[in-house]
Amino acid sequence: MVHITEDLIRRRAEHNEGAIFSLEEVALHQQDLEGMEHIERWCRELRILYLQNNLIPSIQNVGRLKKLEYLNLALNNIEVIENLEGCESLQKLDLTVNFVGLLSSVESLKHNVHLADLYLVGNPCSEFQGYRKYVVAALPQLQRLDGTEISRSERIRSLQGLEEVRKEVKKQETEYLKRRAKEREEAGEEAGNKERTPGFDGRWYTDINNTDPVLEENQENQENQENQENQEVDEEQQENDFWNKPCSFTPESRLQAHRHLEDKKRAKEKGNEKQPKPPRTLITAEGRVMNVNEPKLDFSLTEDEVNNTIILNLEVYRHMDSSLIDVDIQTTYARVNVKGKIFQMLLPAEVKPDSSTALRSQTSGHLVLNMPRAEGEIKVTKKVPRPPIAPQQKRIGSQEDDRRYVCLLIVIIIIVIIIIVIIIIIIIIIIIIIIIIIIIIIIIIIIIIIIIIIIIIIIIIIIIIIIIIITTTTTTTTTTTTTTTTTTTTTTTIIIIIIIIIIIIIIIIIIIIIIIIITSSSSSSSSSPSSSPPSSLSSSSSSSRPRSLSFSRPSNT
Repeated sequence: MVHITEDLIRRRAEHNEGAIFSLEEVALHQQDLEGMEHIERWCRELRILYLQNNLIPSIQNVGRLKKLEYLNLALNNIEVIENLEGCESLQKLDLTVNFVGLLSSVESLKHNVHLADLYLVGNPCSEFQGYRKYVVAALPQLQRLDGTEISRSERIRSLQGLEEVRKEVKKQETEYLKRRAKEREEAGEEAGNKERTPGFDGRWYTDINNTDPVLEENQENQENQENQENQEVDEEQQENDFWNKPCSFTPESRLQAHRHLEDKKRAKEKGNEKQPKPPRTLITAEGRVMNVNEPKLDFSLTEDEVNNTIILNLEVYRHMDSSLIDVDIQTTYARVNVKGKIFQMLLPAEVKPDSSTALRSQTSGHLVLNMPRAEGEIKVTKKVPRPPIAPQQKRIGSQEDDRRYVCLLIVIIIIVIIIIVIIIIIIIIIIIIIIIIIIIIIIIIIIIIIIIIIIIIIIIIIIIIIIIIITTTTTTTTTTTTTTTTTTTTTTTIIIIIIIIIIIIIIIIIIIIIIIIITSSSSSSSSSPSSSPPSSLSSSSSSSRPRSLSFSRPSNT
């Protein structure tokens, strides 16, 4: 049986940060509730309340919700409309698929003056003759009934035949109440019969004179197996009988079906629960040590006859932390706790626990227990003697090796130094060449700029001289005839333009010659060191040639 609790409302009030006092809307549907407790005291500001698909038998504890506008109680076990007079702001009430059989209880909603929508579909009262006329006449403030608009003409017709409809409704209510009382009696009798019906207690008749323990144990096992099979068959049969048995749709049958499903769910959860395993027996009451391998690890137990020890190699997981392993070595057994699971091994002989060691491999992670025997002495392995090496030969060989290593190091260092020096010299030469080229280019640019400036100055001077000449010629000429003056001025201007063009051409030629001379001088200066011997030879040859020519000319003449 589920009731409304504060924890339930707080979980359903997550949209309001879990605050109950200021909650305006809450959904408590499909919670299997069987009551409406504490709502009017905890949630005074509620406007919307959803309680559909529960097992609520009656309307309670909502009379103080003055701001409640919408109440949804569909799919419940409500039989009477009551306790809603205090809900002054109620506008919509949903009672779909309930068990409201007293249609006259609708008149309790007269005080809810703001009620506009009412849903009674699926209730026994909705099947009464004159149901709609009665509800429309009893609630003048209602605007829609079961989702259908109430017109003014319909309301007038309902009010005109109200007395007759009321009598019919009363008769139908009495018939329904009689039928309902009969259904309750049948439900009570069925519940009583179910409680008195004896069930199978799981016991069978056994012969008390049977004294054979083996036969008795076999019989008990067989009986238990048969009991389990019979119990499963009985449960399946009861399940089929419950769902196939015809019954009327009443609050009791609905509640019974819910209880049946709840019991079945609880039994299933109980069957799925993992039962705690009983503690494993490590040492019996007689003192017998048991071999246990709970972690299911591979292992190997060997005896070292040379060292008189027993070696246990336990293949522990490689990446397991050593803090999760606990080792306990006793005289007759070794116990290892691997992450809460016990590994226990009975040893073939007694060992010395205080002299035993537990080491773990860094590569494989295996745990190796080295346990010396308690009986006998530990044998020492004999070493095979080797012929000694003469100390003088060792010293001579080591000195020669040292000298070789030193010589190799010196040669390598010298080669590295030479390579570094050569690289530095090459870099310096390249830098010097680049600097010289840059200086030559800068000098050429400066010379060109100077020449251009000189040319511009010369052009300006020439233009000034021409202007002066033109002004003087214009002043000296007479003003007798205008034609002669115009001809002279035009001729002078043409001559001046031709002179300027010639001067510019000459200047351009001079600049080109200077650039050619500079480039040839720079190329000759760059190639002078390598070509000096051939030049001397050519000069000597050239000097010798004119001499031969001087002697040949007189003979020809």
